[in-house]
Amino acid sequence: IYQHKICVFTLSSNIRKILFIVFCKIYFIIYIDEYVKESNEVDYIKIGDLLEETFDKSWSDASKKRYGGALYRWYKWLKEQEKIVE
Repeated sequence: IYQHKICVFTLSSNIRKILFIVFCKIYFIIYIDEYVKESNEVDYIKIGDLLEETFDKSWSDASKKRYGGALYRWYKWLKEQEKIVE
């Protein structure tokens, strides 16, 4: 009979924050990728709407546009890096 030990460890709060940020970025990149494929035009406010909803914020359209645009620019940069790596 083999007994398996289960290792349980706690992650520091910094590691949890990093993992959360990475997960969120992956989630948003997948969302933006699908949105870009389905849309003729990219609307930063629509991307900002997703951010607002996900993080339970109450933003003006200007803030949605700013944050949505920033995330879209990050997405475009990642897509360019993907082409380089291929």
